[in-house]
This record gives sequence, structure tokens and C-alpha cells, in this order.
Amino acid sequence: MRAALLTDSKYGALLNNFSLQKESIASDLQSAGALDMLELREQSVYEPSALDVHVVSEQAMKFPKHLQMYTYEKGNISTFKPTKPDASKRLGYYLMDAASLLPVLALDLQPHCSVLDMCAAPGGKSLAIMQSLLPSRLVCVDHSYARISRLKSVLRNYLPADDSLQLGGCPQVVHLDANIYCAKSDPQDVFDRVLVDVPCFADRHALYDETNMFQPKRMPERLNIQNLQRKLLFNGILKCRPGGTIVYSTCTLSPPQNDGVIQATIEKLSTETDAQVVIQNTTPIAQSFSETFVFHKCRFGHLVIPNLTANFGPTYFCQLKRTK
Repeated sequence: MRAALLTDSKYGALLNNFSLQKESIASDLQSAGALDMLELREQSVYEPSALDVHVVSEQAMKFPKHLQMYTYEKGNISTFKPTKPDASKRLGYYLMDAASLLPVLALDLQPHCSVLDMCAAPGGKSLAIMQSLLPSRLVCVDHSYARISRLKSVLRNYLPADDSLQLGGCPQVVHLDANIYCAKSDPQDVFDRVLVDVPCFADRHALYDETNMFQPKRMPERLNIQNLQRKLLFNGILKCRPGGTIVYSTCTLSPPQNDGVIQATIEKLSTETDAQVVIQNTTPIAQSFSETFVFHKCRFGHLVIPNLTANFGPTYFCQLKRTK
């Protein structure tokens, strides 16, 4: 795993449904040996408590039929060529860690659903949500000016600039701390789906990014990271309507930031609110994509483990359903 983290990450190409050259681009990707992983599918230490968490066995999931993510097979380290704009100046595909698509799939998007992406920038998951062609509303929230600028750039380069979208208009981008957004927005304005892709140690980037979380000047931020994660998940659950789905995700191997945050948030939820959640079993998702990723089953969710033959992740995701 250490060798994998020190090696260039493997990417997937998220095909742009709004590109005028979609069919030819897909054909070129296939000719280069890339496979649509969704189509292929069809063929710090925390102490676990005695918390009584209801884990529901999920039925086989139906994934959005319009989503296409091309990847190379395990062991194939080929890279994707830079994509070019079409006549409408939209790019053909978006390169991202293919494991980042799994939290979006775990949202179980349905036609005309409303979606809140609480930590949306730099925009890969927001774009994937839009590429599903399912939501009628998407609100993208992020507090960082630099990151929100990147998010707007991604949406501008891949989506139509007018209201010709089949989803009820362009995404609403909100430059605000997600916790403040939840506190200030109308309590009655709840969502069918909430994605809580929280800030974390970002293990892979920590190895080469000079602004990583382990810089001395970021010590206070690092020490507070789990409190922030718990607060974001807590507020995300409350912004989800009863019957809706919340997905919590990170890009760290850290158990306290993964299962630990799930456990602590459910404990807080049970003592401070009347809201109730159950955890959905994400094994069907892991089984569906076992040919593409290396998974580790955690207590509450699944973790994509970086591997030299399938160098994606780390990505942790846990699916919760609000029942009350």
C-alpha cells in the first residue's frame, strides 16, 4: 500500500453526456483499451462501542444508466490523453480518481430528486451527479474561495451554460461554510439526498502536497478535523428528509475519521435529536466493482485500498438512510 500511495494515482474518465462528440469520444476510449466500469459491472485508533446500530441489508442497486466512467483493467497503467473541447467548448471527459464515483453511486439517485453536496469543491462528484441526468435540483456548497472557483470552472467546462439541462437548470453554487449553510437555511428546505464528502487527512496528497494537513501551521486544523467531520455529518443528516439517503465519504485510511465519525455522530444524534438513521449495507456496491477496485469491509462502510495493480483511492464511503 505504501508503494501504491507513492506511485501516481490511477484515473478514470467520466464521460460528459453534454459533449457534442460523446459517441466518438467513447469509441476512442474503448479503442484505447479503456472499459466502462459501470457496464463491466453488469457483466488514529478509535474504540468501537457497543452502540446498537441497525445495519440494513441492501438489495442489489440500480445505478444511473447514463453514467459512464472509463478505466483501464487492473495491472494496466495506461494514462488518458488530454480531452479537447467540442464546437460548444465543452470538454469530452473529466479525469478523476474513479473510486470517487462510488459515493455518488451510493446516493442511490432517483429521477427528480433534490441533492445537497455539502463540501462540493473541486467538483468531480458534483459533476458526476449532474451526469446521471436524474436530479431536479443540486446545491453545491463549499467555503474555500479557491476551491469554489475550481468548482465553477469544472461546471462551466462540462455543462451547458443555459437552462437546456434536462434536470431543471444549472446547479446552485453557494460560497459558504456548509455548517453555516445548514444553520441559516430554511429548516423546511430539506433534500432527498445529501453527500457529506468531508475534509480529511487526504493521505495520498499528504505525501507530496506542501500544503498538506501535517504542516506545523495546520496543527490546530488537524487536531480539530474529527470534530468538524462529525458536525458536518450531523448537520447533513438533519438536512435530509425522512426516507432520504446520506452518504459520508473521505479520502483517508484513518479509522477514527471513517467508522469513528459514523459512530460518534449516531451517538450524538440519539441524545440530542429525535432524528433516526439506519446504516445501509454497501456490500452490493463493493461486489459490483470488485473487478475494478480493491475493497476493505469496515464496520459501517467500505474502503477502497490503493494497490499497485489498481491504484485508486483511498476512498471510504458509508450509506445512511434517515428513517425519522
